[in-house]
This record gives sequence, C-alpha cells and structure tokens, in this order.
Amino acid sequence: MRRDSNDLQIPFGLRGDRLLRPDEVVSGLACSCICPECKSPLQARHRTNPNHRSYFAHHRAVDCPGGYETAVHSMAIQILFDSGCVTIPEKKIRLRSRLPNEADLIEDFVFPSRCVVFQDCVYETRVREEESLRRWRPDLTATLKNDATLYVEVAVTHESEIEKTRDLDNLMEIDLSRLPRAIVDDAEKFERQVLELAPRKWFRCSLYDDLPIVHKKLEALKTRHEYERQARQEVQARFDREKARKTEARSQHAGRIAALHSVMQSIGYAERMNYLSGLSEAGIAYAKQRLAGECDSGEALPAAVSRSVSGDWLFNGHPIAWQGFIFDNYIYRKSPGKLLRADLIADAVVREFGLASWAEELLSYSKTKRFNPPAIWFLDDSENRHLLKPELVVGFYLQSLSRPPFSYLKTRFKHQQYFIRFSSIEQKKTSEEKARKAEKAKLQAAQEQANIEAALRERNELLKEQASLKKWLPEHERLERNIKRLAEMWYQGHKKAYLCGYCHCPFMDYSCICPECGVGELRKIGLSDYYVASFPHRLQSMPRTRVKKDYRDE
Repeated sequence: MRRDSNDLQIPFGLRGDRLLRPDEVVSGLACSCICPECKSPLQARHRTNPNHRSYFAHHRAVDCPGGYETAVHSMAIQILFDSGCVTIPEKKIRLRSRLPNEADLIEDFVFPSRCVVFQDCVYETRVREEESLRRWRPDLTATLKNDATLYVEVAVTHESEIEKTRDLDNLMEIDLSRLPRAIVDDAEKFERQVLELAPRKWFRCSLYDDLPIVHKKLEALKTRHEYERQARQEVQARFDREKARKTEARSQHAGRIAALHSVMQSIGYAERMNYLSGLSEAGIAYAKQRLAGECDSGEALPAAVSRSVSGDWLFNGHPIAWQGFIFDNYIYRKSPGKLLRADLIADAVVREFGLASWAEELLSYSKTKRFNPPAIWFLDDSENRHLLKPELVVGFYLQSLSRPPFSYLKTRFKHQQYFIRFSSIEQKKTSEEKARKAEKAKLQAAQEQANIEAALRERNELLKEQASLKKWLPEHERLERNIKRLAEMWYQGHKKAYLCGYCHCPFMDYSCICPECGVGELRKIGLSDYYVASFPHRLQSMPRTRVKKDYRDE
C-alpha cells in the first residue's frame, strides 16, 4: 500500500530545541535535523525549481505516520511562543436576569475577536515542574497582562481531549486540520494562520466574567427586567380593574343585555315581531291603504315597505309601519333628485315610533359619532354588532331601495345620503318605457346609418367597376372633344354648364354622376368669352385622368 506523500515529506526538522525549515539549513544529512515525531535523522532536500518545494525526508525508511502532523503542531506552538501574542476568538456571554414567578430575561453580549500579548508563556515540552504535576498539560500556557492564565491547544489531526476541556479554564483551540500544504510551506502565510486567521474557539472562558462592562450590562438587564415586570403588572392591574368594572356594569344592565340576546336569536326575534305586529296594526293598515298603488298584481302590500334589514326590530313599530312611514313621507310621489339624509329620517322615525326602552338605555352609553357602531364599552363584540343605531337601520333600508328590482333611490354616500330616482312604480315604468324607446330609436338610427354607409360603399364599388370597363378616348382626343363641346354650348347661347371633376367633360344638364366616365361628380360653371377662350389652358392645368391606361403615353 502506497503511503501519503505528507507522511514522507516532513515540512520542519528539529535541531536542538528549535524547528527549522529546509531552506534554513544545508542540504542532505549535514542539516543535523531529526524528525519531531520519531527522532530519526532527516536529510534536507532542496529544490531549485520554483514549482517544487523543499522538504525533509527520513534518512532511512521508517514507519513514521505522524511525522507531518507532529511537525506542523510543534511549529505552530513555536510560532506562538516566539511571537508572544495570539488572536483569541470572540466570546459570547449570555447574561440572564431571574425574577420570582417570571420568565428569565436573556441577552447575549459579544466580545469580538482580538489580539492579546503574553506577559509570560511556556509550552508543553518546557512546562515548569509545579505545572508538570497537573493531570492535564496544554500545548501552551500564557500569562496575560492582567495576570489571567490563557491555555492554548493546537489541533492538527485530533481535537483536544474532552476531559482536558472540562478541567482547564480559559482554554482555546486553534484548528489547523484543514490547512493546505502550500500554506504550511509558506513561512509568512503559515504564521498568519497560526496567529490570526485559522479557525479558533473557546472551550471554557472566564476572562470577561469580572469585567466592569459585563457587570454594568447585567445590571442594566436586571433593571429592564424589573421595569418590564412592573409594566406587565400595571397592565394586568388595569385589565383586572376594567374587567371588574365591566362585570359590575353588565350586572346592572343584566335585563337589558338579556333582551338583546333574545332578539339575537331567531325565537326571540320572532316574538319581538309578533309583539310589534299587535302594536302597529293601525300603521300597517294605513300603509296598505296609502300605498296600494305601489302593489304589483296579486300583492296586498308593496314590497318596498316589507324589507328585512338588520336591526329592524329596534323601533317600537313593526317594520311595515316604520318603512311605510319613511316611504310615504319621503319618497312616494316626491320630486326626483331630492336628497334624502338617513340621520334626519331616523330622527323623524324615532319621534314617531320611539325605540325599545332597553335598547335606548344601552345606546345612551355609546360615545361614537353618528353612523359609527355604538362600541358600548361593557358589551362584547357580538352584542355591539347586533345593537345598531337608528340612523344605521334607516340607512340599511334606504340602501335596499337603491338596489334592483326597486331602484327607487340613487346612492350618494352609502347608508347615509341618497337621491330620489323614481317616486312611484308608475313613474318608474314610464321612465323605463321612455328609456326603452330611446334605446330603440338609437338602435334604429344606427341601423339606418349603417345601411346608408353600406349603400354608398356598394355604389362606389359599382362606379369604379363601370369606370374600369369603359372605353376611354386617348388623352389628346378627349381634350379636343371637351373644348369643342364647351364652345358649341357657348355659341348656342348657354350661360352655364356642368363640368365633370374627373374627366373634365362639360354637360348642359346636371346629374349626380358624370354620364361620360361614371366616376366624377358634376359641378356648375359660368360661361363667358374669357372662360371659353381660356378653357384649353384650364384643361391642360387640370389633373390628368388615369384609369386603366395612361393616355399620355399614346
């Protein structure tokens, strides 16, 4: 089995207690270096080719699988010892504040990576006698300027022993396991990797625990934790007080809230409608009699006054009664275009019918503006949704009249303001009939215009076809004919003639289309000595006739 070249090529040789590079010693056995792992003699092999690197090799073949790793490991420790400094990794300190019956407040405070200078240091092979008695000995032990002890481990193939990482405080590890051979052979790059760039981590670290800034951050965290606890307690206290106040208010209005819950249910709503029916018999009868003209065939009551809307139980009157009141007083036979305001109409309905006493009492606690939900503080969301203000109920009714099939009203502001579009079914039918007639007339006019345009297109196509089939005179003969014909008309005593705008042939009688060419339109001209004398020149200056053949070429 072939061995890895890194096992055969040793990057550093040991001479005395120093590791040297191949370029720092003479070539061959004269380098006086031994392997850092097996202590066998090495020979330096120099390469003059810049594409090949110098290295150490065992003088005799020996089984030394860890020579490369031990050399890199030892050289890294030597670099740390010689430089007297190292970049330590960042440290994240988890600050924790604990309070009774409260979740811990945790915040991480990070000390960035930085370079520290050794006041004193010793590595494993030079450890002091008293430190040699310890169970674990790190690769390098350094004393910092604040007299804190820093332990450094260098990992090339194996990570630090778990027991060592547990026993030693302020222990960091520099990981060189993934370092390419090219960097190892470059003295400057390898040193930078060891001192600054190579991955590094803490196993245990208490260097920052007693720093004033850590204590300051911890005190600030505890202060914030206490403040947040007090804030939560205040919020909870306010909530408890509000809950107790709400409970007391609900107990005071228990009967009214029970009545509200009753109409929120289908059975309670039906009972309320039956009660209002008996209460509003006269109003219902009046609506039927007054608005009989708005009933369709087979209806005893107009559909416009029997609309089911949210909150229609609110008034002390059956919906037919109060809707009939609104329709009769504000819509029926009123002028189209009149503006209706739901709030003013609601005030009139309340004056006429009143509200359920328990609902009126509950609504008195509402502090919101008109058309807004009541938002009574001691009612829950469902109760506030079902308890509507009078103007909202009236707004829902007016909105129902603005939608098909009624369309009595036109919306200006939804649920608030409307214009009257039709004030009765009769007016609506008349308007619809008028609109249908107008639409029919519009369609008929459009159809007639289309027919005229089609006839014109057909006529033009026919005339063009006739012109293309006509036997034309040569250009010079046609000009002579036109001049002779006009002169004859003048000698016969005619004071006017009609000239074709296409072939320039004169005629005594008018027709829409030139009888000669079948293309041009005739226009009236006045005859005189001057016009007849200048007619040949006029013909020469008029546009030439081009149909099928160009007579100028004949």
